[in-house]
Amino acid sequence: MIETGKVRLCAEWEFEQALYLARGISAVPKKLAGVISQGEYEKFAVSQKWLPVGPVAVITSFTLPIRVWALNGLMALACGNSVIWRPSRSATLIAYAIDTLFRRAKAQCSFYTPEYLTQILVCDHP
Repeated sequence: MIETGKVRLCAEWEFEQALYLARGISAVPKKLAGVISQGEYEKFAVSQKWLPVGPVAVITSFTLPIRVWALNGLMALACGNSVIWRPSRSATLIAYAIDTLFRRAKAQCSFYTPEYLTQILVCDHP
């Protein structure tokens, strides 16, 4: 709210939208587990398996940094990719706050996750 100059209502709306997206994205890994079905012939089967593509870059503007990261970053994480987040220079504190929340949630998770699953890249426009 302070960093981007939004009114309180807009900032709360953006955070609620990010939480809504996170709830919806939480069901994605179950859908990506893969499907095995019987083929046309008796000895053949058709399988479908989704594999991670690698690091995903998320570039956000100052207008909706939390919502855009929730949509793109969390979707990439749900698919097994790592995320490099390049926030707007006018919304870097928001990026660090969200990354801190993500690291706290990751620390409470019982599964092993790499330490630097998400990274923040702050740089000039060029």
